[in-house]
Amino acid sequence: MVENVVLDVVAGCYEQILFGFELREKDESFVLESRFTEHSHTGCIKCVSMNDTYLASGSSDETIHLYNIKMKSEIGTLMQHEVGELIQFSPSGDCYIVVFDSKLDVYSLASASIKHTIDVGFKVFTAVFISEDILAVGGESETIKIYSIENEKCVCEFKAHEKRIKGIASVVNPRQADSSNVRWLISASSDGFIKIWTVDLDKISKTPSLLTEVQTSARLTCLAAVVRKENVKKLRKSKRKRKEKNIEEELVIKEVKFPVKESKKRKAIETKDEKNSKKKRKDKSKKKKRSISK
Repeated sequence: MVENVVLDVVAGCYEQILFGFELREKDESFVLESRFTEHSHTGCIKCVSMNDTYLASGSSDETIHLYNIKMKSEIGTLMQHEVGELIQFSPSGDCYIVVFDSKLDVYSLASASIKHTIDVGFKVFTAVFISEDILAVGGESETIKIYSIENEKCVCEFKAHEKRIKGIASVVNPRQADSSNVRWLISASSDGFIKIWTVDLDKISKTPSLLTEVQTSARLTCLAAVVRKENVKKLRKSKRKRKEKNIEEELVIKEVKFPVKESKKRKAIETKDEKNSKKKRKDKSKKKKRSISK
């Protein structure tokens, strides 16, 4: 069985617990498996952020806890830190959004001025740039809205959960090349589910397809995710090898089939010749009989 960890997902909840999951590829399917749970905070966890080495969590207890996720150890705690408003930068950093209730102000970094304002229609809890132009938004609704910053409009809206959405993250699909327009969108909800969706930027108006999900049985409040780059490289390398092996096997099969087809054809010709020769022999014997009777 081919098994590979391609993604780390961390979510916080009202119950003061951090949940860590690994997205594992087992043959051709994906599953989210529990990696750790951590109960260091004494208040509701309000935000999490991570890269491939470090994890930070902020709480209503006015502390930020820092972890080394590779070593699975806590580094330290920052005291008396309040968690601020939601701000998200685009991948290039050329623009950023600031959330106020149900409105998103889109800023240009160069001019530090508002380009335009988006009214989502519900209180916004989470937002993430899927690409430089495409933004996914979740909040006091079961739906996720996807906006085009350039066109200033909602290009897709779909029901993702049964309750409000508290966290969204986006990563490049590890199975595709870095330049691919296929992304994974990860969502967390008060219904306890963490879900991973496949988004095709070339068909952005199409509803994303559900890849996998896991139920935590907790009131989730925030989410972060990061791709395991070293494992993705191994995954792509093994896929190339499997593809090359399949091509070689296909060539071998074709080589074997060819003489078999040829032999069948030859056999068919031989059978026809045998029938003709038998017919000729019968005709000769009939002629002999006729001559004898005369």
